Amino acid sequence: MRATRLRSNHVPALRMYLEQEPDTNLFLLDLLRTRGIGNWTQEEWYAVWSPDHPDQNGATIRGMALLIGRAAMGQPARLGVPFGDPDACEVIGARARWNGPVDMLIGPRTASDALWRGLKGTPPTVFYDQRLYVCREPSPGPRLPLRPARTDEIPLIIEMAGQMMSEDLGVDPRRKEPNRHRQAIRHRVDEGRTLVGEQDGEIAFLLDVGTRRREGAQVGGTFVPPRFRGQGLSVMGMRAACDRLLREMEMVSLHVNEANVPAVRCYQRAGFQRDVPFRLLIR
Repeated sequence: MRATRLRSNHVPALRMYLEQEPDTNLFLLDLLRTRGIGNWTQEEWYAVWSPDHPDQNGATIRGMALLIGRAAMGQPARLGVPFGDPDACEVIGARARWNGPVDMLIGPRTASDALWRGLKGTPPTVFYDQRLYVCREPSPGPRLPLRPARTDEIPLIIEMAGQMMSEDLGVDPRRKEPNRHRQAIRHRVDEGRTLVGEQDGEIAFLLDVGTRRREGAQVGGTFVPPRFRGQGLSVMGMRAACDRLLREMEMVSLHVNEANVPAVRCYQRAGFQRDVPFRLLIR
């Protein structure tokens, strides 16, 4: 097997391959639709083909991976997202490691583990069993009214999002990459992708909407400040978010650390169902 760097002419074959599991591959399908391949300098798309000739008629993809955010050769990519046959993903990792390391991987469990082996990274500081959860109909029960976050709330949201990542990943972006963290928050707020719910005039629930396609939306960054926890606000907020997104989309998905039992119970109570096992690895 050999890994091939994909080009724009490979888009139809790659799209067909990823659409075999659209719930799993929402993020990749959305990037492929909005950016294509080769139109963004910090994105590397790789695949292993079967048979091993990417331009041969009838060739199909056996495994693929996207690496995002490598500023220059030898510098780390910020994120890797694999999918497909583990042997193929390991070959892709071996091919990609010559360009530099990867800071974080997230994807189906066996594919992510194989890509990491191919990259020959050091033992990760974070190695989480995650699970994809999917909601097509939220559960009955009370809803927390939600609205898009305002620009004047950005400083507070920067702090909340930083606290959320510190609790979930043990990494505080306010210290590690403060400028990138602030820019990401501002970008999401400006695009109306950050939703908030209030209690007693304060933000008591925070949620980011990432991928948005007709086939589905992917959400993350869920956070309830400590003083508002234990009141069921996260369940009410998730129900409301699903109500809002399912008006235009077929389903809502998210990733959750399976060891985070309170979060798992929250999402299940809101109407989410277990789906594909995922892995999160951080260098």
